Amino acid sequence: MNNGTQALKKFVPACVLFVVFLVAALAIPFDKHNPTYWIAFCFSLIAIGVFAYVMYVHGSDERAISRFYHLPILRLALIYLAVQLLAGFVFMGFGLLCPPWIPLVLFVILLGVALVGILFAANAREQIENIAAAKTDNTRRMKILTQDMMTVAGRCGDPALSNQLMQLAERFRYSDPVSSPASIPAEDSIYAAVNNLKNAVNARDHYAVSSMIGEISNLLDERNRLCMAYKQ
Repeated sequence: MNNGTQALKKFVPACVLFVVFLVAALAIPFDKHNPTYWIAFCFSLIAIGVFAYVMYVHGSDERAISRFYHLPILRLALIYLAVQLLAGFVFMGFGLLCPPWIPLVLFVILLGVALVGILFAANAREQIENIAAAKTDNTRRMKILTQDMMTVAGRCGDPALSNQLMQLAERFRYSDPVSSPASIPAEDSIYAAVNNLKNAVNARDHYAVSSMIGEISNLLDERNRLCMAYKQ
């Protein structure tokens, strides 16, 4: 299923709701000459539009939580939609009993309360995604190095050296996975050393491999020391 089809599917609940609301609002014999009817009608359509927007942009993702209401953004949109539709039909049916400014003020307040919650929930979601992306980027370098060391250990033809390489790969695996600005130069040196190690393993130069194991181990110790110092 392509992205276009998935995006269109997000609009289906709002489209169905729009049709049902339209049929009900126009078929029920409300007094359509009353301005209160049209105020309720228009704000109900706005609520459906807000629901459609939330479904399209956020879907059922519950990671975005409103700071004010402590509710997932979709649930917040559904509550606003339900309250607005219910109040909308009430004012459509009994609009003659109150002046138009009452539903107008009420609906504006409802919309404002909902939009504030949705806006802050959207900002919270963006912050979560940014933090997750930054964390993924900060751990990517050590994941690559660990995978490279595991691959080199598997390719080494000497059993004793292969065992040493596997132990070194385990040290990479259990080292601090988060890179820091202070550790980048050391990690660059490790990258270069690991590439030289790959070439030595491919050339079956066991003496060079043995020497590089110690070199990379020292570089890893230095990198981990820098990471620890950066966090203090």
